Amino acid sequence: MGLLKLLKLGKLLEIDSEKGHMFIKGEEVMILPSEITEELFISLSNIVGAGGATGSLYIAGKELGNTFFDIFKKMNDYDVTVSEDKFKKALEDFIPFIGAGKIKIQEINFENANFVLWGWNLPEVGLRRRSDTLICHIVRGVFTRFLEIVTEKSCTGKEVKCQAKGDEYCEFKICYSEL
Repeated sequence: MGLLKLLKLGKLLEIDSEKGHMFIKGEEVMILPSEITEELFISLSNIVGAGGATGSLYIAGKELGNTFFDIFKKMNDYDVTVSEDKFKKALEDFIPFIGAGKIKIQEINFENANFVLWGWNLPEVGLRRRSDTLICHIVRGVFTRFLEIVTEKSCTGKEVKCQAKGDEYCEFKICYSEL
């Protein structure tokens, strides 16, 4: 994390040392070890099988997307009526700021339902450096939900490349479900 980002975070972070709670712009936050996500996937896989775990984590990611979008709006004074370019820049800046790796939006078109982004060092990749399968289900859900909120349309997201499988980057393609 760059020094400027760290300073910005320091200005936003409030700590209630008496209760042991942290807040960013009035929202309570928690820092968890990254192993939590991996343990969640293993536990879900044991209960419902790998396919069920994949779907569950994707749906959980979509639900988390609601919360992340609220934080994103507050931090960026974001108005969903702004241009695609402003949304793209704000989102590309937001992801590394919250410590979730780095992304580059390759294609964004709200009207034609095209949303392609590349990610590096995403949280789920950091947990399992090597995998035979695509693993960024929570992140895929979060990005899918972001697009749903901005476009007010149901969307479907899929991961087509993954660093954990040896690809140079993770690639996500999100489109409207109605198409």
